[in-house]
Amino acid sequence: MKKLFTLLVLATLLSSNLNAQVYLRGDFNGFGTTDVMPVRGSANSIVGKTGISGSNQFKIANNDYNNPNLGKGSGVTANAKETWFDNGANSTFTFTSANYYTVNRVGTSVAVLETTFSPVSIPTVTQSPAGASQGTNYPVVVNITTSATPNAGEVVYVRWTTNNFGASTNSAATGSGTSWSFSIPAQADGTTVIYYAFTAKSSPSFSTGDTDFFTLQLNNNSNSNYSYTTSSVLSVETANIEAKKVSNTTSLTWQTASEKDNALFQIERASNATDFSPIGEVKGSGNSAAAKNYTFTDVAPLSGVNYYRLKAVDYNGVATLSKVVSVNFSGKNDTKIAVYPNPTRDVLRVDVNATEASTTLVQVSDLMGRVVLSQSVAVNRGANLLPLNVASLPSGAYFVKVNGDVTRFVKQ
Repeated sequence: MKKLFTLLVLATLLSSNLNAQVYLRGDFNGFGTTDVMPVRGSANSIVGKTGISGSNQFKIANNDYNNPNLGKGSGVTANAKETWFDNGANSTFTFTSANYYTVNRVGTSVAVLETTFSPVSIPTVTQSPAGASQGTNYPVVVNITTSATPNAGEVVYVRWTTNNFGASTNSAATGSGTSWSFSIPAQADGTTVIYYAFTAKSSPSFSTGDTDFFTLQLNNNSNSNYSYTTSSVLSVETANIEAKKVSNTTSLTWQTASEKDNALFQIERASNATDFSPIGEVKGSGNSAAAKNYTFTDVAPLSGVNYYRLKAVDYNGVATLSKVVSVNFSGKNDTKIAVYPNPTRDVLRVDVNATEASTTLVQVSDLMGRVVLSQSVAVNRGANLLPLNVASLPSGAYFVKVNGDVTRFVKQ
């Protein structure tokens, strides 16, 4: 009985007619047109399973073997970029039924990649801070989720460019399990950064210009890629904002290095790190190249944890949000919490000491105040040990909140 293996085909067409259907045609499918390579932006791709084993002849061609009709005319070397020929004779390759194959084609160049593992896919790519407009001189973190833990010899990359791929950089992401990230360096004002995530074998090495040939899987935002543009309009998420408890009030202080067209700061507050409402305004400095210091006092903070953020609004009404800071004004709830291990990779143990039995909400939020994990749990009076699975979270710092108590932990 023949074993099945996955044949992944990613083929990039340099043809003005991207609507022409292209196929992988060979002994394994009677040189038919069952293995369609549908258009994906400027690429053609197919993912399928076949019973291929042993020596097979094949080509990359359209329906009538015209534009393209590619063959090497000899044996194919695995894991190498090779030149094929239009109207060339069939290519030959000896397949191993237990292995997996990726075929990449750009123009008349083709690479057949052989792996002993099924390449992981990349279902999601996000960035932090989110948004198409970013402040200057600050990095942007690309967060990548893979379908499974990458195999040994499989690397997750971010390919990024500041000149529309006239030149680009492949940067290996760091992380573990299914959570990976890379920080794109700070860019100057007016720079458009375009990027996508992909996986490749750790060997052989390849130049950035040959990335298309050695890509196993990718997420390029449905052929649109991901992008953002930097702006010198004040980005208060980079301002040094602090919140301190002063008697029964909250003192907020922040500093900006420079401002452009900054009309005002709107101070916002929330009790749950998500539902913010304005509580005051401070006039901005308009245009300034000098450091500026600001203060605001919340004279009536809420009972429990108060979350604060700034919204910088320019003269055109465009707003930029700061990071989120918090101050705890303990109310009637006397719940106390501690967490360990800290840092953690997978399970965070939350030690809760409650004054009474109840159902309580445990929330984890990132440094921007966004709730990334939430669950209701039953606690008994006295000591409670609550395991919290944070393995899926990207690496970084987070806050865990139980009732009015908040503590910080680091996910590795």
